[in-house]
Amino acid sequence: MSVDLVRTAIRVEFAEALRPWQEVRELSRVASGDESAELKGEATHFENEEKKQRIGFQMHGFTFEQEGPKSSEETIHSALAAFSDLDEASTFPTLQRVRIDSIFIEPYALSFRELCSQFQRAFFQDTALMEGATDLGLTIDQDEGHVSRHVQLGPMEPRQLQTTFLRWERESIPECFLYMGLGVQWNVEMAYSSQELESVLSDAGSWQDSAIQLVQSDISRIVGE
Repeated sequence: MSVDLVRTAIRVEFAEALRPWQEVRELSRVASGDESAELKGEATHFENEEKKQRIGFQMHGFTFEQEGPKSSEETIHSALAAFSDLDEASTFPTLQRVRIDSIFIEPYALSFRELCSQFQRAFFQDTALMEGATDLGLTIDQDEGHVSRHVQLGPMEPRQLQTTFLRWERESIPECFLYMGLGVQWNVEMAYSSQELESVLSDAGSWQDSAIQLVQSDISRIVGE
């Protein structure tokens, strides 16, 4: 079975507010006479519909999102280029947290109910609670020092994927597929560096590939395809 990469989001967060926010915060404190005043507000987004890319920024960080990339490497390179331009425009503070989340789907020539049944057999014990389950999913978190990994699996139908996870209409979505959400987060303070960030994100891509292979191995033991 082939696995398609549907969406990747990369977020960088900083130990303190970005410089423009620091300056506006100081102005607001002077204007209000409140030395502890803090800024509030929703994230601001800029979209490139042709490339299906979106950049969002808040006081302490940026998020780069891309739908339908050819590979994780494509999104990583695009994100690094965008972050470098932003850093040049306004020097980034100390980096505190990096996270990458990718959504993969693997189609199956089964009905949704049949895939739920096979998924249940692969990952759950046969209990009274699970008997007759019509939908189910699995979430796994792994913490190792400053690195956290997140795995979310489950059968899914096209409408749920499109309405819950995608901003732009996807041309082709299989009728029945296994959803795989794979995320990695690093909690570490360091000076911002494109080279260091690229290394961190590349390691995440390697882990995602390994995780997909493990999932496929567990499923293939049950689904005879």
